[in-house]
Amino acid sequence: RKDETKVPLLLGVQTTLLVIALILYICRMVSRLRPTFNLHWDDYLITIAVALVISSYGITVHNITLGYGRHIEILKPTDASLYTKMVFVNQILWQWGVTFIKLSVAAMLLRIQRDTLWRVGMGACIVYLLVSAVVTMTLQVTECKPIEFYWNKKTIQGTCRPQHVVWNSVLATSITFIFSDVLFALLPLTFIFSLTRPLREKLVLAFLMGLGLLCTVAGIRKLFYVSQVHKQNDATWDTVEMGLWGFTESYIGIMAACIPCLRAMF
Repeated sequence: RKDETKVPLLLGVQTTLLVIALILYICRMVSRLRPTFNLHWDDYLITIAVALVISSYGITVHNITLGYGRHIEILKPTDASLYTKMVFVNQILWQWGVTFIKLSVAAMLLRIQRDTLWRVGMGACIVYLLVSAVVTMTLQVTECKPIEFYWNKKTIQGTCRPQHVVWNSVLATSITFIFSDVLFALLPLTFIFSLTRPLREKLVLAFLMGLGLLCTVAGIRKLFYVSQVHKQNDATWDTVEMGLWGFTESYIGIMAACIPCLRAMF
């Protein structure tokens, strides 16, 4: 048991997907900067998302050095508090990374389609994304009082919400993110086929914009593990798949947001 590890799975999948996402992001920025400077709000928002995702990846690698991906008894008592604190920070980074990816897509759709009804609807979607992210973060930072009690239960006195309440909140927020994935993947279909472009081009554009549905698949897989993992007691081992699908959702989100912007380059 002490030799069992999921670290190769963690590093192999995450590093591969992150590298692909970064390549597509770089290509997007090159296409925006050459031959003329042509950056828009969606480019700045995806840049923030990429920075958050890279930071989250770095914390995951750090947690692997502490014992993430192996059984809980591998985690040294002196590292337990730091590990839990890093998990806490990583959850916030992941959540805002995914939110900024979707905000970038929303900004891109606003730039493509400009009629009044569409702008009002997209504005409502942006508010929905921001409110969901703020509520999710608020639930997390108020889970324990004082907040330090979340990662330091040995030397600080405090209280936390019951575990079943916490996991119900996680399930609710996961469903919220899945709904927004579906929404932003399907919304472009409302105007793509009304464009005066060849059918082949419209089909390709619909496919590219629909890549966000892959995020939905990753989100649903993560939701399955969320519903299972709270019943386990081996946190550094049992949460690997849940975390892996969560990060996959963010990496695929970057790819899905960048690929449609590369049409001119291709």
